[in-house]
Amino acid sequence: MVRPTASPKTDLTLLHGTTLSRARQIESDFAFRRVAGNDVWFVFRSNRDIAEFFARRRARQEGGQPALLIAVVEDLVFQSLRTSGDAAYVPFDEADHELLRGRRQWVVTSAGIEKLNARWIDMSYEELSKVT
Repeated sequence: MVRPTASPKTDLTLLHGTTLSRARQIESDFAFRRVAGNDVWFVFRSNRDIAEFFARRRARQEGGQPALLIAVVEDLVFQSLRTSGDAAYVPFDEADHELLRGRRQWVVTSAGIEKLNARWIDMSYEELSKVT
């Protein structure tokens, strides 16, 4: 008799574009600090250009240095957020920048962020140049 084997654990890498100071704080706390009712968006590594776009836009708005927050979570944890409705894959507004048209982002509710804060596997950040 062949026994079923457990599926291998897979991790997801989520990217979030922000300022360097905010990325350092989140990484230091190993948690996102959010006001109730605010959502947080992420993209997967394959959509790094979107995260970089938002990091540079936020840095321009705030006069800071752009950075990517790189957060790793177990795939099953993220899938549970999708099932519970705490993570949704939503399109960008067509009125937004042309880079974003026809593309999507993961939007995680504040309740979902609380769940993720308890389950992050790893968190780091990467400083970006201000150019482009």
